[in-house]
Amino acid sequence: MKIQSFILIAFTGMLSFSGISQMRPGVMAGLNYSTVSMSELAASEINYNPGFHIKGIAEFVLSDLVSFETGLGYSTKGFKTYTEASFTIFGTTYTSTYKSTANFNYLNVPLVMKFGLNAGEGRVYAGIGPDVYFMLNGNSKTTTTQTAGNSTSTTNDESKIDFANDDINRFDLGARAVLGYEKNGFFVEAGYENGFINLNTDSNYDNTILNRTITLSLGFKLGGY
Repeated sequence: MKIQSFILIAFTGMLSFSGISQMRPGVMAGLNYSTVSMSELAASEINYNPGFHIKGIAEFVLSDLVSFETGLGYSTKGFKTYTEASFTIFGTTYTSTYKSTANFNYLNVPLVMKFGLNAGEGRVYAGIGPDVYFMLNGNSKTTTTQTAGNSTSTTNDESKIDFANDDINRFDLGARAVLGYEKNGFFVEAGYENGFINLNTDSNYDNTILNRTITLSLGFKLGGY
């Protein structure tokens, strides 16, 4: 998917609602706590990788209860892994540890239907919908440590993702669920994103890798209900 086509999705979503509803433009930013599910590794060997997101948004108020929100954002995702193996021969213990960190930088377009109710001076809401992602770039860092008795050696390696040669999918489509509270245009929102498209495109390596992300955001929108 070309980046021009990806951005067109955001504007098409905005224009399709702009003629039939009130639009509330805004911005939001916050923290990502991302990881992956991986068929080749146990869950205990995969750890979360902190990141962030920033997004320009447009909420289209359809009624007192229902709205549609889209926008265009920048989001960092990734994961960490840790594996260890050891064995003992003639009283000497040999240990190998492997630590890796993968970082992915995405543009994303959320397409979320939201349902809200007034709560005192504010408003609580929940939402669900698809989220479309396009990877701009990324990198990986690995640390390998070999220990034999009292002797230890460590090797560090860092590389950028080469989309022409690395078997990684730039496109991701997932589901996003959110829960938030808004008052006087300011809002706090927690969300969970579940990717459905395998990041691994190597047909010779049967390993399904899916994005998983917890988000916490603060933001502001103009207008009101």
